[in-house]
Amino acid sequence: MTDGSVDPHYRLGVTYLCRIPNLLINGLPKMDNTLEQISFSEAARDLTQTKWIDKTLQDSESRYRNFLEFSPDPIVIYDINGLAQYVNRAFETTFGWSRNELIGKRIDFVPPEYMQETQKAIQRLMAEKVVTLFETQRFTKKGEILDVQLSSSIYLDPLGNMKGVIVILRDITELKRTRLALAESQRWFSTLVQESPYGISLIDRLGSYQYLNRKFTEIFGYTIEDIPNGKVWFKLAFPDLSERERAISLWKNEHLTWIPGETKPYTRKVRCKDGDYKIISFRPVIMPNGNYFVIHEDITDRETARKRLVKAHKELKKAHEDLKLIERAKEKAVDHICHEIKTPIAIIDAIFKIVSKFGENAPKATFTELIERGKRYLQRLKSIQIQMDDIAIYSKPSEHKKFLDIVEDLKNIKEIVSEKNMPVEKALYLLIDKLETIYAPEKEIVEELDLADIIKNAIEHFRTTHNGHRNLNILNKTSPGMIINIDRKIINKVVGGLLRNAIENTPDGGQIILNTREDSREITIEISDFGTGITEENQKNLFWGFFHTQDTKYYSTKRPYDFNAGGSGADLLRMKLFADRYSFLLSFKSRRCKYISFEEQSCPGDIRICQHITSRQDCMDSGGSQFIVAFPKERFSAKTPAPSILLPS
Repeated sequence: MTDGSVDPHYRLGVTYLCRIPNLLINGLPKMDNTLEQISFSEAARDLTQTKWIDKTLQDSESRYRNFLEFSPDPIVIYDINGLAQYVNRAFETTFGWSRNELIGKRIDFVPPEYMQETQKAIQRLMAEKVVTLFETQRFTKKGEILDVQLSSSIYLDPLGNMKGVIVILRDITELKRTRLALAESQRWFSTLVQESPYGISLIDRLGSYQYLNRKFTEIFGYTIEDIPNGKVWFKLAFPDLSERERAISLWKNEHLTWIPGETKPYTRKVRCKDGDYKIISFRPVIMPNGNYFVIHEDITDRETARKRLVKAHKELKKAHEDLKLIERAKEKAVDHICHEIKTPIAIIDAIFKIVSKFGENAPKATFTELIERGKRYLQRLKSIQIQMDDIAIYSKPSEHKKFLDIVEDLKNIKEIVSEKNMPVEKALYLLIDKLETIYAPEKEIVEELDLADIIKNAIEHFRTTHNGHRNLNILNKTSPGMIINIDRKIINKVVGGLLRNAIENTPDGGQIILNTREDSREITIEISDFGTGITEENQKNLFWGFFHTQDTKYYSTKRPYDFNAGGSGADLLRMKLFADRYSFLLSFKSRRCKYISFEEQSCPGDIRICQHITSRQDCMDSGGSQFIVAFPKERFSAKTPAPSILLPS
């Protein structure tokens, strides 16, 4: 009925309905004791709100169903008996069962080994009403085992009674594999870093040290407690302020150009905790998060080896150059010594031929002149012979050769003693005499000698024998009282040879200065000439012997003390052997005359005719040489016997 009238068919006990648009009326008749209807009670309710609520519930249910249906995680709803009431599409996809196979049934996908923990989880769910992020495993329809993360909650009916359980499962199989792989990778990385042969440090973007491996501490000695940050590191590693500022500047400047993942190595010298310094190669890498991974390699030994290799290469190169010089010097020495011996022999031979030819008929003046010339050249040969004797005596043979000689001599002495039945005492003297012939070339007499007297005598010898043909200014600046203990013959040969060398290399009009000096350690003789000087190439060969600073084609034998007089070239070798034998020091320094810088150029031999200068001072300023003989006081200040191999020196 829609007109508001009462349906005549409704009888006693039946609700009379009267429908008006959007209004529902419930009516009940009122009866008296005779059951006669006496009135009609009505109740009316507006249906508009009810319809809206119904629609809202339907929409909400649709939204939640869509949420469950299209959730990427598997979802299952159980009733209170544990039977599946609903599974979503993700559940079907993940586990392989269709919903038709599962609705109204138990889902048997719990592995036996996880059954007990699952029961405990259900008990906790009943007590706490919710379980979240519970990790376990579940079977698929194919029997595969998946790692899952499970969250579940009890849901209630409108009266608050438990109606079932909603379970959300998340397949974390790949996640766990990734986690395991990451953990394994981190373990390997940690092992690699910790056991790395290089020092490694991890520094955050603020400069705080986060990690130092074992090798870092082994290299530097510092622990992370010693260097909590970069400021402390730079202060400890670079104590010198200027060096620290350079290191910090390099770090900051390089930092501006770094690209994550790239490295720019650099090398610095670093002080370690024990105070030692090491050469370190740094290889910093900036990571994407802004932190720094720094590799430290100790290259001290490698750098030392490299420097030694470079040095060895230079020495080898120098040795090669020296070898070429030696070869050249050898050729020059052979030419020179041949010339030095050949000239006197040729002159003496010519004299004998002339004498033989003319005999007593030769003019007396001519005969006398020939004899004097012959004597001079014979004296030159004798001088060479004396020099050769000294060189032979003081050139030390190898110890191996000496011992072989001693063994051979002992055998001979043994035979002599056996044959002649010689007493032991005489045999011992025989042995001593033999050893002295090997190690003591001649008897040496050590005297206390004043160097001023030795030098004065050498100058006087020159002036009385050869000064007539030389015009030189020789200054004696020695001081008396500088005493050394040495054999007179040796010191006379040294001083005389050096003075002669200075005179023969100084042009007429030039100057030579002889001086002595003394300090707490040694007494020295200095002989300085302001002559032609020696080229750098010839300086290397000066003490080799039979080496003359002139080229052989420019060489000629002259009288002793003449300018460029020549000579055998053995004097300096002999002095060097004396120095080695008696343990004094022989050195020199020289500067070639700047006007004749090449060996082929020559000095005219007289300042007055030199076109490059106008005075003696000009000549003195142009070049010259100084030879220095130093006698250590420890060895030469007391009367001691000449050094011997048989006695400790």
